[in-house]
Amino acid sequence: MKNAILFVICVVGLLAGCRQTDKTIPGNLILRQVNAHLKATASDQLISIIEVGTYECNDASERLDLRKLQAAGLITYDVKRYVWWEKSKITKKRPYEVTHGYYFTWTETKYRNVQVDDYSFCDHYIVDVSLTPAGQELVLEKLPAIKANVDDDMIQPLVDDSLYAWNQTDLSEDWPVIPNPFLPAPKEEDATKTQAAPKETKSAQTKAPEVARIDSLQYKAYNSLSLDSRKVILNAGSRCAVKARNIQRIDNGIVTANAEVIVETMKVTDAGRILLGIENGEKTLEEVTMVYYQDKGWILNTLNDF
Repeated sequence: MKNAILFVICVVGLLAGCRQTDKTIPGNLILRQVNAHLKATASDQLISIIEVGTYECNDASERLDLRKLQAAGLITYDVKRYVWWEKSKITKKRPYEVTHGYYFTWTETKYRNVQVDDYSFCDHYIVDVSLTPAGQELVLEKLPAIKANVDDDMIQPLVDDSLYAWNQTDLSEDWPVIPNPFLPAPKEEDATKTQAAPKETKSAQTKAPEVARIDSLQYKAYNSLSLDSRKVILNAGSRCAVKARNIQRIDNGIVTANAEVIVETMKVTDAGRILLGIENGEKTLEEVTMVYYQDKGWILNTLNDF
């Protein structure tokens, strides 16, 4: 009898221990699920986008990045500057004073439109960018795809509605139009008469303001350019969850766990260093929440996206 009781106690203890062990969350399980989440959301792949071809690039910082990419051997780069001054007439409002009264006077400020000279400095930079073989190796054909979150239990059946009889028959209704008997019937000639389109009136054409340019040859050369460019996606590196720490298991009816996860950059390319300013081994600290389900075990709460 004692042996039987001891056996039952041991079995109950083992079962309780199993349940407790199931709810104990190891750090490597958190890392696996976090990395799976990063991959599913395309957050593990770091990318940078550059423009290649012939195009206008007036941003000095962008041209600096292009020179850096050239120094890294990823692109060939050339730039030409087109610059000139323009003088034109513009209309501006100018104030003037008007005096009113005779014995008692007061002044009023009014405004009138006047033509004034306006000077514009036109400064344009046309760059020509091509990928080198080393740069071509970093090109990704398309953006990393985000994996659809599919609930296998909720996959719906595929239905072809065209196979049903009611979708193979014209079921529309056709009823005659009943005119309003209180209104006179329109005359046949009025019903068929088409209204003539109003004649277009020529609006007074305003003469375009004349513009004087120095150097006009630069202006003509700039306007004769044929620009053509496209965007390319470069592999900048990747990131991966490498450590889970400060794990807290909380049991208040719903069993959850909070943890800090360290995500680290790796396989960083020169494109990532130049365009994203990243380096291998850079770490970010992310807070994650895990939820325990009786039928699934520990599941990452994907509402905490990062």
